[in-house]
Amino acid sequence: IATGMRRAENDWVATLDGDVRVGQHWASAVCRAVEQSSDARMLIGPVALSPADKTGVQAVQTCWAQVQSLDYAAMMGWAAATAAGGKPEMASGANLVFRRADYPTLDRIQPGVPSGDDAFALEAVERQHGAAAICWIHDRDAIARTAGAPDLSSWWQQRLRWGGKARHYKSARVKTTAAIVLGTALLQLGLLGWLACAITGTGAWAGLKIAPPAIAWTAVLIAKAATDCAFVRPVAKWFGLQADHKLGVWAA
Repeated sequence: IATGMRRAENDWVATLDGDVRVGQHWASAVCRAVEQSSDARMLIGPVALSPADKTGVQAVQTCWAQVQSLDYAAMMGWAAATAAGGKPEMASGANLVFRRADYPTLDRIQPGVPSGDDAFALEAVERQHGAAAICWIHDRDAIARTAGAPDLSSWWQQRLRWGGKARHYKSARVKTTAAIVLGTALLQLGLLGWLACAITGTGAWAGLKIAPPAIAWTAVLIAKAATDCAFVRPVAKWFGLQADHKLGVWAA
């Protein structure tokens, strides 16, 4: 990417992953966004985990792929919300647009860290030009589509790469968000472990009452699910994901 930036001649340059598909109006949508964001240095493009054929039309997905689509839509919703709120926290390198002259130097995007060029580029642009220089492209024609991980093992390796770059973040705001997400996950796992110990009730856990951990775990689970649904529903609608009651998930 850095080599391409050095050799490019246009004022604005878009970066896409090699496995994405874009619709026939993608370039027009990006150009409109550039024209409407005269003070921007970086534009965050929307990305959907929904495979498309060569024409950009969404392909049929399995249940596993649909679950990933919804999960990734939530992350894109967070990228859009934080950018719109003037506190950008994440972006996907699968669909980004930069003012070429303001693309970060190679050392700032930390090429030695896998999957980190998008997050580090966002941090570098914000440090140099301020959060107002980063905008979200709120145009469905600008969506870039790609397939999710084919299986659980690939998905886990992908998440390890994503999580591995967190320790290199410099933004206290982004670190705080990452800590909250991790803490919420650990809280759910901890309560689930407590409940499992109460249910088995053997050895050192004998006599442990089931009601307290069951109530606590259920309350946290319901609160988390309600929050997720309230946030994800409008995001899923914007990305064109619809409820599939047979599968119990949102499907493209």
